[in-house]
Amino acid sequence: MEILILSTVLISLPNEAAKAQNFPITTSSKNALQFFNMGMRDLLNLQYREAAENFGSAIKRDPNFALAYLYRAQCYDDPDSIIYNVNKAIEKGIALKDKISNGERLLLIAVRARFIGDKTEEQSYLDQLLRDYPNNKWILAQLAKFYYRISDYKQILKYSNHFLQADTTFALPYSMIGYASIKLGDYKTAENAFKKYISRVPDNPAPHHWYATLLQMMGRFEESNIQFEKAFSLDNKYVKALIGIGDNYLFEDDFANARYYYHRASQKATYINDRLGAQYNLALLHLYKNQIPEAIGVFHEIKESAIANNVNITALSYCLAAAIILSESDEPELALQEIKEANSIVNDIPGSTKEHLTESVMLYKSYVLLQQGKIAEASKLTNETISIIKESSDQTNIPKLNFVKGMIAFEQDNYKEAISYFRIAEDNPLVWYYTALAYQNSGDKTKGIGLLKKISHWSVNCFELAFVRYRVRQQLEANGLPIN
Repeated sequence: MEILILSTVLISLPNEAAKAQNFPITTSSKNALQFFNMGMRDLLNLQYREAAENFGSAIKRDPNFALAYLYRAQCYDDPDSIIYNVNKAIEKGIALKDKISNGERLLLIAVRARFIGDKTEEQSYLDQLLRDYPNNKWILAQLAKFYYRISDYKQILKYSNHFLQADTTFALPYSMIGYASIKLGDYKTAENAFKKYISRVPDNPAPHHWYATLLQMMGRFEESNIQFEKAFSLDNKYVKALIGIGDNYLFEDDFANARYYYHRASQKATYINDRLGAQYNLALLHLYKNQIPEAIGVFHEIKESAIANNVNITALSYCLAAAIILSESDEPELALQEIKEANSIVNDIPGSTKEHLTESVMLYKSYVLLQQGKIAEASKLTNETISIIKESSDQTNIPKLNFVKGMIAFEQDNYKEAISYFRIAEDNPLVWYYTALAYQNSGDKTKGIGLLKKISHWSVNCFELAFVRYRVRQQLEANGLPIN
């Protein structure tokens, strides 16, 4: 069967191909192209299940439709299957690379680089595509997502706003602008973006969830609950909304209602990751109350459940969380056992992800060793990790590395150096806590107290906050300061 390059000349109906600056699309079927265009519409509106169905229909009508395979690989069917046969789909597209246009071929190679973890190659091909198609929405969307994955918020804004110059009808750029603006502390822009996100796909629970999360961060808990409730009313499988309501009660110190909503989410969850997420929040609730044995018990339960359901990366995160808790609870040997189990889990994870996770486990082990006072051993392991990261194309562990470097300096009473590393480390309450201690130990009590207040008032539920908030509030009370 002859392969045709279908364009707006051959297809008279309005379609996303026509709007995409004549980006070449190679297919033998006009009907397949129609489904592909509908899939692209859904994908740009973050309607992953609908997009998956349309790309699947395109593939049925043209089994050699390379771009349909490419974009089908980027659709999330449900929280358990994260990505549909990614490698199979990408390999199928790559196998067709000699039968498609150069633009399509570059896009395929860029996305393949993404899934094998080669960010340098991915960026190189995306930049080349941008030069060839400077106003192409698909390319701009890929670039915004690329910078989302490496947490470059200013670049996310740049390419999302560039997208809006080409087309304002889709949800994707608004979701990206909202997310990046939150990270940059611009809540007003984020709120406007999420309202527009909702207007583009009002029946999708996701934008209501994002907006609810922003309202939560702003301390507007009642308004946040309204948005979470709206999200759940639109999809009763969307139990993340129930977890969000539980978080709002948590930040109002209503632990009973928080527990109720976390438990309800666990009971209603139809996907394993959703159920584990709700149970994870129950474990965090114990941490907020300084109930360490109870928290460790729940972490062990959900870790075993994750392993039994082959959700290994999730199980790994629970191992590492337990290691951190145990390392600061006078249980050093138990903490190292968690690290040992984490290494075993990583060894069973295939592909390029394994290297990145190995680096993470090494850094967590360094932290555990530091809590035991083994500074020389921790420094040696950290230096080994630095050598591995330098040789890696994935540099996303560098902020975590900077935190460990800061902790080494902190344990050596070099507080000025510690603070310099903490400034370029991960941006979370655990880092803020040790930064506060470093300021206090170096004589700057004002800055230290300021950070402790920030932690006490913070309303983004996460392990790091649960881990330190109880002791932070104890320190504030010891200084005669309010905790709320």
